[in-house]
Amino acid sequence: MRALKQSRGANQKKIYLLNEGQAMFLMTLLRNDGVDGVVVRFKARLASKENRLKETDVIKLLVEYAKEQGSTHSDQLYRVYTKLANSIVGGKRDDMTALELNTLTLVESIIK
Repeated sequence: MRALKQSRGANQKKIYLLNEGQAMFLMTLLRNDGVDGVVVRFKARLASKENRLKETDVIKLLVEYAKEQGSTHSDQLYRVYTKLANSIVGGKRDDMTALELNTLTLVESIIK
């Protein structure tokens, strides 16, 4: 996806070029959720990604600590905690509704 530049002024709008996959995904969301639903889900997705970055920073510290303590499988902690959070919410991040993403954000914030 890339933005095209438009003329400046009061009626300035951004236009985005989408590839076929992006367009199909957007149409599916619009059909299922409507415009307002897509906006809510997009905002929830951004918050979820932001929280996930914080969570992985904490897991990184845990991995380092586990290695210092002699753990031989500390690199699997990312997978373990991701699987734990997803199992509580019940799904994969990309397939979640806005409510499920908000719940996942809460669960991941508890982990961190």
